Amino acid sequence: MKGLSKREANQHLFLLKTLSGRIMPISPKIKTEDKNSIAKTSERIEYFLIILAAVLAISNLLWVILAYRNLSVHPHVIYDIMPYFTKDGIGFTWHDLVKPFQEMGNPGEYRPRFLTYLISLVDIKLQLFSYQYFLFHPTASISWILSLFIAPVYLYKLLRHFTHSTKAQVAGIIVYLSSMGFLSGFSTMLVPGKMLTNTVFILSIYWMVQIQKLQTGRQLFFEVSSRYKAILFLIVFLGLFLDELSFMLFFLLPILFLELFYLPVWSKDDIYRTIKNIIYFGFPFFLFLLVVLFVVPILTEYFWNYDFRYLTSLSGASETAKGAKAFFTNACGDSLLVALYKNFMNLFGAAMVPYQISPLIPSIIPGDGCHGMFAQENTFLKSLMFLTIFPALFFYAFRNRFQNPFTVRLIVVILVFIGLETILHKRHIPIINGYYYGGCFSVLFSILAGNLYSVAGKHLRMHRILASVGLLVLITVQINNFKTMNKTWIVSHNNWTKNRYGLPYENWDEKKLRTMFDSPEIKKQYEAPYPVRIENTGLLSRAELRRIYDSWKAGLLQEYLNQNGISSGAVYVLFYLKNIDVSRLNNSHNGK
Repeated sequence: MKGLSKREANQHLFLLKTLSGRIMPISPKIKTEDKNSIAKTSERIEYFLIILAAVLAISNLLWVILAYRNLSVHPHVIYDIMPYFTKDGIGFTWHDLVKPFQEMGNPGEYRPRFLTYLISLVDIKLQLFSYQYFLFHPTASISWILSLFIAPVYLYKLLRHFTHSTKAQVAGIIVYLSSMGFLSGFSTMLVPGKMLTNTVFILSIYWMVQIQKLQTGRQLFFEVSSRYKAILFLIVFLGLFLDELSFMLFFLLPILFLELFYLPVWSKDDIYRTIKNIIYFGFPFFLFLLVVLFVVPILTEYFWNYDFRYLTSLSGASETAKGAKAFFTNACGDSLLVALYKNFMNLFGAAMVPYQISPLIPSIIPGDGCHGMFAQENTFLKSLMFLTIFPALFFYAFRNRFQNPFTVRLIVVILVFIGLETILHKRHIPIINGYYYGGCFSVLFSILAGNLYSVAGKHLRMHRILASVGLLVLITVQINNFKTMNKTWIVSHNNWTKNRYGLPYENWDEKKLRTMFDSPEIKKQYEAPYPVRIENTGLLSRAELRRIYDSWKAGLLQEYLNQNGISSGAVYVLFYLKNIDVSRLNNSHNGK
C-alpha cells in the first residue's frame, strides 16, 4: 500500500477483512460504552414507568375528591350521629366536650371511640356553620389534615428506612395513594376513626424505627433511653380512642421490631427482663383499659344516665352480636378459619385482582358483609393467580431475607393482621376488602410493595423494569377496583337513605336510643325535614346540590322540592339546611 498514509492503510486493511468475512474483535472500550448505553436506556424506562404510575395515582386521588359523583354521605351521619350533636343547637358550646360520651350507635354497643365522635362533632358543626355562607364539600373533614398530608409524608420517611431506595419509596407511597383503604376515607363521609387509624399505624411504626436506631447491644424496648417512647405511647393511647384497630399494634409492632422484644438466650434474668418489657410496652393499652372500665362509666352515668359496659359489648353478649354468639363463629355462620381465608382472598384480591376476573358479589342488604358489597367471587382465575403469585412472593422474600429482613416480617405481620381483623369483625362486617373496613391493610401492603421493589432493584436491570411494569399494573388494578367498589357502596347506601327517609322514628330499625331525642319537635324534624319526592338512588351531582342550595338561600327550597324530585344522594344536605333553619327560628324566638 505504497503512497498511503498509515491511517489510510489501516482503513483499507479493515475494509478488506470485513469483506472477506473475518470478524474483528470488539475493543473493551466499545463494550463498556454499549453496556452504559443499555443501562441508561433501562433506567429511563424504569423512571418513565414510575412517573407514569405516580401521575396516574395522584390524578385519580384528585378525581375522587373533586368529582362529586364519587362522593357519598353515609345515612348513619344524618340519622344516627347528627341528632346527638345538634339537638340543643348548631353552635359550639362547652357541653360539646361531653357529647361524644353519649350512647351512640346500636343499642348495647359500647365502643370507646370518643375521639372519633369528637372529630365528627367538630366536622358537623363546622359544616353547619359553612352552609350558612357557601355550599360545603360533601365529605371534607378536619381529619384530612392527618390523612392527606401527615400520613403520606411519614410513610415516605418510613419507607426510606425499610428500602434505602428513593424509587422504592415512591413505589410504596403511590401504592398507598391508590389503595381502597386510603381513597375510601375521602369518598365517603362517615366516622373518621378507621381512616385515622391508618395514620396511627404509620406514625407508630415510624417512631418505633427511631427507637430501634438508638438500641445498643441486646437492649430491650424498655431499656432504650429515648423521648420517642413518650411520643409513641401518646399516639397509641389516642389511637385506641379512635378505633379498636389500634389494639393490633400490641401484637404487630413486636413482630416487626423483633430485636426490641426477643432475646436469643433465655436465662432467668432474660425471662424477667422480657416480662418487664411486655408490661412496659403495654402501658398505653393498660391505661386505656383502666380509663374505659373505671373512669368512662362514671362519666356516662353522670352526664347521660347509662352504664358503659365495655367488656359486655366486647364479648359479643349484646344486641349487636348479629348472630355471632360463639367466639369461633362469625355472624355469617363461618368458622374463623373459613372467615380468615375469605378475608385473605378479599383483601389481597381487591388490591391485586381486577374485578373483571373476580367480580363483586351483588349486595343484597346495605352493610351486610355476608351477602355482598364487601366480597369478591373467588373464581378459578383468581385462585390460579394466587397459587402462582404467593409462592413466588414468599420464595423471593425468603431468598433475599438478608438483604431486607423486614420483607419476611411484613408478610408475617400482614397475616397476623388479617387474623386479628377476622376476630374483630366476626360480629359486625365479617367479610372485608379494605374499603373503609380493614383500611389499615393498605398501610402494611404499601410498605410490603415498597420493600419488594427495593429487593428487585438490587438485581438485574430486567428485574427492575419488570418491577416497574408490575407497579403500574398494580396501581391500575387498585384504581379500577376502587371505582367499582365505591359505586356499589354509594348506590347501596343511597337506597338505604331513600327507604328510610320520612319514616317515623319508631320504625328506624326498632332502635331504642335513649339520648337522641328529648322532645316531639326534634323527633319530627328527623322523621322528614322537608316533604320531598326521592326519584332515584343515582350518583351525587354538584349541579343538583347547587340548585338545592341556591333555592334555600333564596327562601324557595320547599317550592323547588315540590316541583322537582331529588336523588337520594342529595338528601343529606336537607338535614344540614333544616338544622340551620331550626336554629335561626329558635334564636328569633329567644330574641323576643
